[in-house]
Amino acid sequence: MENFADFAKTYGTLIIAIYGVVQLWIVSLYKSVIRQAKVTNIKASKLELGYSDFGPTMAIAGTLIVESRPVIVAGMSVKITRNRDGMSHTFLWNAFRNPELLIVGKKEPKIEIAYAFMLQEGTPHRYNIFFTDFSTQAGMVSQIQAHRVEWQKYRHDNEQFIKQQTTVEGLSEDGALGLLSDKFDKDSKTKIDLWDITNRNCYWEPGEYDAVMEIFAINKKVIWKESFRFIIAESDFKALQLNCVVIQQNIRIGNAQFNFAYVEYLV
Repeated sequence: MENFADFAKTYGTLIIAIYGVVQLWIVSLYKSVIRQAKVTNIKASKLELGYSDFGPTMAIAGTLIVESRPVIVAGMSVKITRNRDGMSHTFLWNAFRNPELLIVGKKEPKIEIAYAFMLQEGTPHRYNIFFTDFSTQAGMVSQIQAHRVEWQKYRHDNEQFIKQQTTVEGLSEDGALGLLSDKFDKDSKTKIDLWDITNRNCYWEPGEYDAVMEIFAINKKVIWKESFRFIIAESDFKALQLNCVVIQQNIRIGNAQFNFAYVEYLV
């Protein structure tokens, strides 16, 4: 007993200190590594579908909440499958948009390239993310660029026509460009190729689609996953198909108003 008492007097304080340090280290390890972050994704009521020179697009808005510990969100994806024929495509996040409504006559909300961000406990994170099917978009780039280059040269060669329409006829520049665009339709050598590729790549069709959305941590680990469905109505399909014409208008005149479909999330 005397030996134990001497040992306790000599090393007791040191042992208690070491135990305290180890305990803190274990708690810290549990909070930072072992304990899993619980992510909740509260999506807005509707999903935006679009089609433009980005190809088929999606936009999802909502709020992210994390519990247990902070986590870095390094990516998001949405895989869609068309029920009619099993066609599948994967959308990856492309840009962040301001969570505000677009009002006619106002400038479009600013966007910025998507990047990793930190989710903190007790701090809900609002988001409005623009998703792109990069694979499909890549198949359209050469035709879009060829048409743009041809139009720019045609416009340069017809500056006198534009000047006459604006100064003599009193048209606005957009009005003059609209007339020039009509003339360009008859002479363009790239229009048919552009029309063909934009029509083929607009795979939004009427019917039901299955979708799986995933959110990834910095190590590619899936930290949130959810399946849902959506239905494209005939009227939405027709509006999205019209964007094949709008793409040409946007290349030539700019500031074109694209059509979007806003569909409900279905379980």
